[in-house]
Amino acid sequence: MPSLLIKYVMTYAVFVLLSTAQWFHRKFHKVELDQFLYHLERSSENVIKADFPLINSAIKNCLLAPLVYALLFLCFVFIAERILKKLSHPFSLSATLYSPVSIVISIALGVIYFLNLNIQLANPFVENRDWVAHFYAEPKVLSAPDKKRNLVLIYAESMESSLESLYPNDHLYDSLSFKSHAPVSFSSFQQLTDTGWTIAGMTSSQCGIPLKPVGIFNGDNIGESTNKFMPNAKCLGDVLKDYGYKNVFIGGASSDYSGKNLFLETHGYGEIYGRSEFKKMNSEIALNAWGVNDDELFKFAKEKFLKLKAENNPFNLTLLTIGMHFPDGFLSPSCPSRYSDYRDPILCTSFLIKDFVDFVKANEGAVDTDIVIVGDHLTMKASISKALEHKTDRSIFNLFISRDKDEIPNRAQINHFDLFPTILTQLNFDLKDGRAGLGCSGFDQVNCSSVSTVDQINDKLHKYSSFYESLWTH
Repeated sequence: MPSLLIKYVMTYAVFVLLSTAQWFHRKFHKVELDQFLYHLERSSENVIKADFPLINSAIKNCLLAPLVYALLFLCFVFIAERILKKLSHPFSLSATLYSPVSIVISIALGVIYFLNLNIQLANPFVENRDWVAHFYAEPKVLSAPDKKRNLVLIYAESMESSLESLYPNDHLYDSLSFKSHAPVSFSSFQQLTDTGWTIAGMTSSQCGIPLKPVGIFNGDNIGESTNKFMPNAKCLGDVLKDYGYKNVFIGGASSDYSGKNLFLETHGYGEIYGRSEFKKMNSEIALNAWGVNDDELFKFAKEKFLKLKAENNPFNLTLLTIGMHFPDGFLSPSCPSRYSDYRDPILCTSFLIKDFVDFVKANEGAVDTDIVIVGDHLTMKASISKALEHKTDRSIFNLFISRDKDEIPNRAQINHFDLFPTILTQLNFDLKDGRAGLGCSGFDQVNCSSVSTVDQINDKLHKYSSFYESLWTH
């Protein structure tokens, strides 16, 4: 019979598993298996760089609360044993609960409960082949424009078009109509597998490749070198750098989180600004739990835009907001609070983007600046996410603005992979067949089709890919 201490430790372990499953579901709902494994691989750096209130919540709910649950459970067992003894009943509840078989079954059921509650698993009956390799096309530029257009690429955290339909009377995105700039958009921007969190959204939209886990989960030779991020892939920053562009990234969160800085450094970005860089420039800058507020980000972005323009060389200025980050967003100090809920950061993000775009168009000068505004992924476990769970037509926000250039979408639907060739086409690069990575350009006449039209595409992309592994090895 185990000692009381051993019983307590075993009970505590089971409650940690159950509490973690419940906490994870409350915070994140269901996530893709690849997303879970990707962040688990980088758990040490992610804990250091993560949202501190989120860490505190995890400690309280997943580690401290089970201490009490385990104690109460042991008290229940003790009382039940006393009652059975008084009744002279031969059954031993303690011996049954703490037998090796019961402990193994409890842990197994806890793991199954966690996976069923929180992880989206792929269909195991889909044909087992290297689907990433099957759909991939090496980006081949047939011709580049003589007069290169500058690019401003804005990733708006968690911005999806579907949010507006939840509050039709609140005009959440009215600021982003830009009627005077004649923007175009795709009515459906689909989120496919392995694209649904920030670094995955950035990787898939700039490289045309899903972000799958590597390293300890996918073979001994993957991730041996941590100083490169998918070094064998050709991405947007690489192409632009090859043609004389200067790539600059500005984001409010830590650039180290989830390998974001590694991705940017590997793929052509020469200047990277994140939370720590902002703190170095201004030690008194106000921070929220995730990083620098969006109003400060756009203030700095305006300064950087003017400096880049003054250099008279083509550039790509990429921005990443954090104002709409789950669960409740971060309202910039300069924005008013009208509703005291998630609608406030949505309105704030919209206003700040509009103000920045108007600034860019007023100061672009003789060299055209193309602007792309896109959500990095669908809204996650935000305070209004339950209202979105049953919507079947969810779409990521997207907007393309070009001066003196009439872009006409060649179809209604795109995805993250398609964004890579679509941006290059917008900048007047001619791609072979209009393809790059798994993407097919949404502009001009192309000899390709979007993988969004492929049957069971999400399950197919979940399959093991040796080609994907080769993108990480030297």
